[in-house]
Amino acid sequence: MTSIRSRPNHSAPARDGLFYLLGFQRSGTTLLASWLDRHPDIVCVEEPELCKDLLYRRKELLLDTSQDSLRKMLDYYHIPDEIYLTLARRYLEGKLTQDRFLRQAYQLCNRKSATCVGAKEVCDVSAFKHGFLPSLFDYHQGTIPKFIFLERDIQGVVASFNKLGFYPPNKRLLTRKNLRRFASDYVKCINSL
Repeated sequence: MTSIRSRPNHSAPARDGLFYLLGFQRSGTTLLASWLDRHPDIVCVEEPELCKDLLYRRKELLLDTSQDSLRKMLDYYHIPDEIYLTLARRYLEGKLTQDRFLRQAYQLCNRKSATCVGAKEVCDVSAFKHGFLPSLFDYHQGTIPKFIFLERDIQGVVASFNKLGFYPPNKRLLTRKNLRRFASDYVKCINSL
């Protein structure tokens, strides 16, 4: 069973219709993101990982257009590398805040003039433990976007990994011990939201 949690936020209004679609692996986020992106008034960028590059302090990857997730974003939305790289350089030079950089990067994908633009980000257990969700709030410094969290029951997640034949990250061997540890961590993360 999959459920969607959308937390209303009364502390600050959403600006520019920015949203994040969040979930753990194998929770249905990719399918929902593709459905949302087909709507004429919504752009949902498929896992650009810009936020994770900021979280893990891998800012040099913001300029690596051969990086898989960034390459997919640029190709799918027909964004010339130089336009994106100009934006990333402005951020790295301190001319843009994290909030403006992320918003403008997602707006580059907005070829259909949608009023609601956001990104799907997978919040795996490692990212969760590194404070990924609080970091998203920090990136937007008081202009808090909307968050949609897609949650799937642990049995479905484990069954999905069994079908894949490996356990992320890094395609680890599927063993009972690995899956038990993952299931325990997953449930702790979900319960803490």
